[in-house]
Amino acid sequence: MFKHFPVRAQHLTVLLAGVLLSGVFCAVGATPQSPNSEPTRTPEPTKTPEPTKKPEPTRTPTPTSKPEPTRTPEPTKKPEPTKKPEPTKTPEPTKKPEPTRTPEPTKKPEPTRTPEPTKKPEPTRTPTPTKKPEPTRTPTPTSKPEPTKTPEPTRKPEPTRTPTPTSKPEPTRTPTPTPRPTLAPTPAPGSIAFIEPQFSVREDAGTALISVRRVVQNGVGTAGAVTVKYQTTTGGTATAGSDYSVVTGTLLWAAGDGSVKTFRVPITDDATREPTETVFLRLYDLVGNGTIAPSRQTAILSILDNETGDIDTIAPQVTITSPVANSTVSNLNTITGTARDEGGSRLARVDLFIYRLSDRKYWSGTEWVSRQVALETSLAGNVWTRSQGNPTPANLGSDFYLITAVATDGAGNTGRASVQVSVDALPPSLTLSQPMAGARLKALMRASGTVSDANGSSSVVVFLKRASDGKYWNGHEWARATPLGVELSDSGEWARTEWPVLVAGNYSVTATATDSLGNTVSVTHEFTIVASTTSAGSA
Repeated sequence: MFKHFPVRAQHLTVLLAGVLLSGVFCAVGATPQSPNSEPTRTPEPTKTPEPTKKPEPTRTPTPTSKPEPTRTPEPTKKPEPTKKPEPTKTPEPTKKPEPTRTPEPTKKPEPTRTPEPTKKPEPTRTPTPTKKPEPTRTPTPTSKPEPTKTPEPTRKPEPTRTPTPTSKPEPTRTPTPTPRPTLAPTPAPGSIAFIEPQFSVREDAGTALISVRRVVQNGVGTAGAVTVKYQTTTGGTATAGSDYSVVTGTLLWAAGDGSVKTFRVPITDDATREPTETVFLRLYDLVGNGTIAPSRQTAILSILDNETGDIDTIAPQVTITSPVANSTVSNLNTITGTARDEGGSRLARVDLFIYRLSDRKYWSGTEWVSRQVALETSLAGNVWTRSQGNPTPANLGSDFYLITAVATDGAGNTGRASVQVSVDALPPSLTLSQPMAGARLKALMRASGTVSDANGSSSVVVFLKRASDGKYWNGHEWARATPLGVELSDSGEWARTEWPVLVAGNYSVTATATDSLGNTVSVTHEFTIVASTTSAGSA
């Protein structure tokens, strides 16, 4: 055989290499089958030209054993590592895209298996952070609609409360700084004014000195003569007569006179502990060159108490005894009551007020007026009375009235009582049908008529008068005026049939009706007797 195939050195080299390889496999103890078949494949790398020496580096690719660490991930797939010869395919760099299997670190998306912490998917329940739709709860920052609560600045309509700066009319209260005139009582030159708006005096001083000036500025204000009247007035808490004496008088300035004039108010010292009391003073009726300063036309005198101890704060007690509360009367001619003080300050006075409800007016003593007017009463011990200056029946009319009595003690404490009454000033309605007025009769047989009253029953009496001597028939004889009774039915018809025999002459019959309140009405008819028969009743 060697004859036909000459041996070359290169051939020997190949054969030696094959023998060496087979020896290696035998020494390793691998099964001859798979190793043999595979090394037969290795000859294919031998096909790779001399770089079969590179296959020796492919032995370095035995660091393909590094893919064997990939076997560590799949230890069971160790049989598959036989596929590692395919990593010899890794020499096919295209399998480097298998390192794109390192993108199998996209198996790191298997760390998305960590999304098996998607068992955290129970946090995927956090995807129920579709509850993030709860962040749609952040749309519950529709609670921002709570900022629509900022539309609560519709509370700005509360600034419509600022329209309550209708309180700006309270700035109209600022006009009440009409006191500014008092703050700047620099009356015009020539005007007359109290030197101060207020004066004070101790109760034991005896008198209070009040000063009035003629305003002079820069030598201007004394031209001509001028007079002005002064007086104490009601309305203060002091009582005239018991705390001070009423005064009135006239002050005079001659031409060129700019001096201060004075007058005195007598003060009464008592032993009663009482608060400070006031008296009102007034200037009026100026005559001459000048005016009364409006800001100083009035002043207040304060009387300071000089006693020690407790101040009387007990109000006096007062009652109205006539008319009786809720009664109906025909007039208010006399109004009476009682008053007493238990605080030790003594009873000072009782004032009366008569108020008509229909038109809300007060009786002033002479007429009905809109302002409240206090009417004086006479006080005797604990009984007070007013019987003069009351409204007459002509001034009353049928109406409702409120009568109020106010008692004041020496300490200025007041007590009051009121009664409401109705006044029926209308008399009954009365007719006289027989005898007829101007009748000519042979005899008086009957006197009759009707009566009615809206507020109850009424009584009727009659009078028969003889014209010749002006005497009245009293039922037995002719004498002074005597009322004669009548028969009165429930329907209001009345009649009298008992009359004397009358001689010829002129006579008159008068019927008088009186209601329960004392209102009366009378009707008179004159008649003539033209023929008669004498009797014992004639004279």
